[in-house]
Amino acid sequence: TKHPLLLVGIGAIAGFYAHKYRKEIIASVSGVADKGKDFVLQQKENLKNIARNLEAAIIRLDCVYQVSVYPRQGKLSIRYQEELCDFRTLTRQLSALLDELQKKGLLKPDAAVQVRQSVSSSIFRSVG
Repeated sequence: TKHPLLLVGIGAIAGFYAHKYRKEIIASVSGVADKGKDFVLQQKENLKNIARNLEAAIIRLDCVYQVSVYPRQGKLSIRYQEELCDFRTLTRQLSALLDELQKKGLLKPDAAVQVRQSVSSSIFRSVG
């Protein structure tokens, strides 16, 4: 505030360069925005692929007859026949399946942890 002419001069210079290079500035900003959109779309597609792989692998278990994955809600619904296997056997098979998918690279370690936590919280809800 002691040098208002200096501030006006700096503002004028900044305005001049912003106007002079406006096309480049707009192109770089829109490029960053496009990359952000591409990243979000890629993450959504990755989530869909993980859900499809998980669903396809779980449905192949002996006692499972229906699997529904709800990625947006972070939910997994598994219907199984208790006559063919009990709940503990199913959870062991699920754990082995998650390990297998993780080793094949179809499921990232943090996604496997999330699925395990989801399954264990569902166990407590169904048992309690």
